[in-house]
Amino acid sequence: MLGASDLVYTVPPELVADYVHQRLVLRRRAENISATGGVIVAEAPRPARRLALPVALDPPPRLALPVALDPPLLATSLVTQANRKLDEGDSSSALSLYEQARDLDPLAPEPYFFAGMAHHGDGRFEEAVQRLRSSLFLDPAFWPASIYLALCYERLQRQGDALSEYERVAISADAPFRFRSETSLGPDLVHWRKELVTLAKRRARTGA
Repeated sequence: MLGASDLVYTVPPELVADYVHQRLVLRRRAENISATGGVIVAEAPRPARRLALPVALDPPPRLALPVALDPPLLATSLVTQANRKLDEGDSSSALSLYEQARDLDPLAPEPYFFAGMAHHGDGRFEEAVQRLRSSLFLDPAFWPASIYLALCYERLQRQGDALSEYERVAISADAPFRFRSETSLGPDLVHWRKELVTLAKRRARTGA
């Protein structure tokens, strides 16, 4: 039996060409096979019969198999894309991507946190409060959410709630922290972390 890429121009005299399941096969001639299965060498072999054979047989098509994607990893990738949109000033597209990320990984705090930042930047402080509180519900030690939540409460004239968030920052400031997604905010928070925590402790202590 020949493979898909094999080429045949002349059929050997002791064989005969045939097709089986749309594949070219070469069989021994019946007169060259004895009753016991041995090959009989003919004294005068018949001249070869030339067949019009295809130059090449196309291989069977390969099927595109679906790739299994890990939902948390895909959600992180969407948050990274959304963060870039947010840096470009396209908060509408960013919020849409954050929603998709939340649907994929509902227990991840970052989609809620960055959505809260987007609303905060647009002056929609009530919406920002809802997203930031959801982020802290999933991770109470996620102190950047407390910082922005306190700022939103101050803009809404809710000083008592703002002080509570500053106290949360003071308590959780030493907790390990890093973003899973890529964001331009990350280096700034790391750089200003000490100053932000000092400010939060001062606000929590003095109430101003």
